[in-house]
Amino acid sequence: MLPHRIKQLRNEKKLSQAALGEHLNLTQQAIAKWEKGISEPDSENINKLAYLFGVTTDYLLGKESTNSAHEKELPTLRESEALELADALMQIGLLNPKEPLAPQIRLLLKFVESNKDFILALKEK
Repeated sequence: MLPHRIKQLRNEKKLSQAALGEHLNLTQQAIAKWEKGISEPDSENINKLAYLFGVTTDYLLGKESTNSAHEKELPTLRESEALELADALMQIGLLNPKEPLAPQIRLLLKFVESNKDFILALKEK
């Protein structure tokens, strides 16, 4: 199931294997092996893939047949912006790819809400 989901989601995002590899700091060959079922991504890369594709890790791993987060049509950042944001959040410790994403999002939303005035002031500069 995992190889199929990776390929399906990659194609939906219109990413080549090489482009996906670049996002994950991996080679095109590594992505090809995942899609062929020759090897599997480690837990860190599974989390990164789920985040990148906007799906749950359970959906990615085939434990769920549908993914409500994937099926909703929500406004999204451009891919490069989303990856830039994810990298920045990881660098400052607000996002950890080894932990479940939902609690981290709640923490991040609390942070943004409590610092809304400061963030808006930065935006105006």
